[in-house]
Amino acid sequence: MNVSTHLNGMDAAKAFFKEERLLMPVIPETLQPDIKELGAGVFGTEWAKGKPLYDIYPFVQETMRDPHAQFLVFGQAGHGVNSWAMHYYLVHGPIALFIQLPYGGVYMSREASVGAITGAWGLLKDLLKAVDEMEVNSEERLYIVESMLSGCRWAWGERGDVVPEGAWKTQQPTFYNALRSIVLGRVA
Repeated sequence: MNVSTHLNGMDAAKAFFKEERLLMPVIPETLQPDIKELGAGVFGTEWAKGKPLYDIYPFVQETMRDPHAQFLVFGQAGHGVNSWAMHYYLVHGPIALFIQLPYGGVYMSREASVGAITGAWGLLKDLLKAVDEMEVNSEERLYIVESMLSGCRWAWGERGDVVPEGAWKTQQPTFYNALRSIVLGRVA
């Protein structure tokens, strides 16, 4: 559903999340003016227009290859009757974050989905605050993939280089361990 053709992107996103009775995820202030409604229930910067959200790994791969990538795309996307998820993909400064949580399928518990999304948005806020406060080499990026559908992992990598499979860490919970890495330093 298109929330409204006369609202700007941020207002349309707020209306969508309000209608879904979900908290709005954190949107970095510097990206807010660039947010557009990209499709039914999908919002973000122009970079992500026309790219299917449900397939998370092309986003991750493209981000690793592009040292200048910077974008945000978020919202609900999927296919069929039960393959639906809430997405939040942010590449901004030293972080590349890809969150994909089940939401909206006919066999999913709305209550459980809303709880998981609310928890993720809370951790997201803490993670972005920690990233803002950390000192990092401008060539490095922290990649975090938190997907209940495609797996969870995180790694530090050089911008423009694909992170080798063996460098990814998979300790659960991913958010917690990535935050711990920031607080304790890259050795964590």
